[in-house]
Amino acid sequence: MIIRRYLTEEKFDYLLDEKKLYLPVIYKIEDEWEHIYLGKKDSSFEFIKNNCFISCWNKDHQESTEMWDEYVKKLGNNGVVIESTVDKLEASLYFQKLGEQGFKMKTGNVKYKSINEKIEYISNYQDLNDLIDSIFRKRKEKFKNENEFRILVYRENDGDGLSLEKLEEFVNISFIDRSLSFIDKIIISPCADNNYKHYISNKMNKVNLSNLISKITFSNKILPIPTLEQLF
Repeated sequence: MIIRRYLTEEKFDYLLDEKKLYLPVIYKIEDEWEHIYLGKKDSSFEFIKNNCFISCWNKDHQESTEMWDEYVKKLGNNGVVIESTVDKLEASLYFQKLGEQGFKMKTGNVKYKSINEKIEYISNYQDLNDLIDSIFRKRKEKFKNENEFRILVYRENDGDGLSLEKLEEFVNISFIDRSLSFIDKIIISPCADNNYKHYISNKMNKVNLSNLISKITFSNKILPIPTLEQLF
């Protein structure tokens, strides 16, 4: 199954420089429904908020104008989408170090539910693992076009009580092959400036990733021109 990750210039630079997959802590995600846990006093919800880290990928058969607009253009015109497959991505992740630190990893497809279905599900969870699984069922139906595959990393409860302390704001997972060979294609944003391909090609040479240059292509999408109301 083909998957895509839309990345701003800053996040793509991080991938090239560090050769690691960046996963922000879940409470940092800008989605009001991702924050449905925040009003809960239950210690399990607090544990989830501070100890779960996530990376979201898109499963559409082709590039999405909406995804380009939401995850690249609004945050700066330069950026890319990297294309791979679920099997290649999962096989490329070197999770051992995080595993030794007490983390576990889950992967799966997001199921899109109405808000009432979601509230009912999380209100009747059986245990912490059940609640963690709900993250794969947690998005509003209006986000269905994002068609997500998710990688979730979470700190396992050690049995001595739940740690409610805010720790890392992100974790990262190294790639086994530092040539990032799991990447099949790198598509440049349709609103990127004219020099962006030259910039990333030079950067790839500097960080010993010249093998990726041949995988660079340009998007054929045309993003809509914003209205005056959207601009102001």
